Amino acid sequence: MSAKQKFGTTLYLVIGILIGWILTVWLFKNNFAVQLLISLLIACGIYIVFLLQKKKWDKAAQGQADFYNLKTGLQQSSLDPHFLFNALNSVSFSIHKDSREAAISNLSTFSKFMRISLNNTDKFCHDLNEEIEFIKNYLILEKFRFKDQFDYTISVQPYVNDLTKVPVFSVFCFVENALKKGVMTRQGEGKIVLQVDENPKDKELIICISDNGAYRDLTNKDNFTHNIKVVNMLIDRLNAINDKKIKVSYSANKNDSGEVEGCKIEMRIPTELNYKLAPATI
Repeated sequence: MSAKQKFGTTLYLVIGILIGWILTVWLFKNNFAVQLLISLLIACGIYIVFLLQKKKWDKAAQGQADFYNLKTGLQQSSLDPHFLFNALNSVSFSIHKDSREAAISNLSTFSKFMRISLNNTDKFCHDLNEEIEFIKNYLILEKFRFKDQFDYTISVQPYVNDLTKVPVFSVFCFVENALKKGVMTRQGEGKIVLQVDENPKDKELIICISDNGAYRDLTNKDNFTHNIKVVNMLIDRLNAINDKKIKVSYSANKNDSGEVEGCKIEMRIPTELNYKLAPATI
């Protein structure tokens, strides 16, 4: 609601008080005590209505602020200045080392990464194939920077519909967390595994991200990157307007010997979701 509309509503309340007081004076013109009592009751009633309306305005205003903060956070999650600077440095390094093929390949990968990022700055969802391509380009660029420090595997079952909508950059943020807070903190080669499956019976995608890096208790929000916190905000808002919910679970990742190595995240995303989020109206 605009300032003009708020002023109009307040004006109506004032006029209501005056009308109520005039009617009271006219009906009980010979009884001052009754006039005073009824006038006070009318004033209190109008004041309570005004307080309730103000609470509604404040709540809606906070909802609008949260909505636009979410949109800004999602835009920033895919355009991390630190990563972009390092990626460009990698391209520059390959050029100066006269590695023409590597330079062209990295520049092409970087341009694809930026294209998807910029094309989705105003969206809450995009196709699964875009999410996977975005992650793949990110990991290619990071692997070039860190050489043999980590490896990755991405597998998508052939029957999965890659045009299914998923929350924008949601899977990417968990992969980023696996890299930054998982495999990059271990000695020796790290490993990230991304698996995408589909359960047609329950109409949901099943996405697993695992790493063999340092174990993090992901039920503790202190172990989240900023981007995961933003994605969780998006998931909460989507779950609030849908009957079928997006589910995210965390567990320890174990090697063949049963020893804990890193973390495993499982996302279950319904294939039919309403992604039409809108700011609260005031």
